[in-house]
Amino acid sequence: MFTLFTEMASVMRGLFVGQRCVVAGIGGRRTMFARKSRHNMTLRCASSKANKQLINVSTIEDVPGVAVLQMNAPPVNSFSLEFLKQFNAVLRGLENDDSMKGVILTSAIPRLYSAGIDINEMYQASEERLSEFWHCFQDLFITLYGSSLVTIAAINGHAIAGGCAITQLCDYRILTSSPNTKLKLNSTELGLPPPLWIQQSVKNNVGHRNCERIWQSARMFNPQMALKLVLVDELYPEEEVFGAAVREMRKWLEADEFRRVANKAALRKSTLDILTPKTRSQEIQQTVKYILSYSCQQVLKNYFESLRQKETDRSKV
Repeated sequence: MFTLFTEMASVMRGLFVGQRCVVAGIGGRRTMFARKSRHNMTLRCASSKANKQLINVSTIEDVPGVAVLQMNAPPVNSFSLEFLKQFNAVLRGLENDDSMKGVILTSAIPRLYSAGIDINEMYQASEERLSEFWHCFQDLFITLYGSSLVTIAAINGHAIAGGCAITQLCDYRILTSSPNTKLKLNSTELGLPPPLWIQQSVKNNVGHRNCERIWQSARMFNPQMALKLVLVDELYPEEEVFGAAVREMRKWLEADEFRRVANKAALRKSTLDILTPKTRSQEIQQTVKYILSYSCQQVLKNYFESLRQKETDRSKV
């Protein structure tokens, strides 16, 4: 399937194979019955793609309680439904593991973090699948933004659309300083207004004025501009990004865990409260109706064709 990106991300509720996994949020973890291994642990999740592993999970030997999540869905870590089933299941599993204190989220693909959602999940999609898809997007926000773990994004390459959005849900963001690296939130290009809870999470990081500039312009930002806008917190050469994330994680883990979690819960509560059972249902209905409308499908079709043309032009060079 020809994978392209948009600005939205979604995730399905997942089950570990042969294990039970439940949602947990800030302020307390629930019990999960899961098999653990101390190093380079692999959490296999249900997938319709023959259980292909799309999220690599490992631990850091000299930093107990910290997991490393590597997105591994070549060529561009696009968010297919199968990918996000695994992503969300792994996040929930770590959240419910009492030995875990922090998560570093990065990519296994050099110079590329994520290009966001596969546009096929919205273009000519069925109403049933798209409804499920959006519900899972909401789940991802609640799980990652509401995590009691320390979450650090080690952004080792391009982060576009949904790929950029998920970095904004983390506690700290470290980006490669390579001048060729780009960050972008591109809803304006597609005519798809970002959901309020994503808007607010970005605004919490960058401020109202910068938030308006980012969403309305749909510009590509290089590392220096991303730092200036506070889309990221630090810049390092690509080969030093992960090491910097580990050092930063050590600093965060020095704080009293109970107090840190309590403060995080208080600071993020108003944003998390945007999604109630009632508002979730209403938003799903409105969003699905809009995406499946003729005008939106035409925009997606044109976007598809423009990217295909670019692929054709590049192949001729």
